[in-house]
Amino acid sequence: MQMIDTPAAGDYVMLLLFAALAATGLALLARPAARRWFKRR
Repeated sequence: MQMIDTPAAGDYVMLLLFAALAATGLALLARPAARRWFKRR
C-alpha cells in the first residue's frame, strides 16, 4: 500500500489536524465553564 500524496489528502490531513486543535481548545475552554455551571446549580 503506497502513501497517498494528493492535494485532497493533504487538505484532509490539515482539516483533521485543525479539528483536533479546535476540539482541544474547546475542551480547555468549556471545562471551567461547565464546572462553574454545575457549581451554580
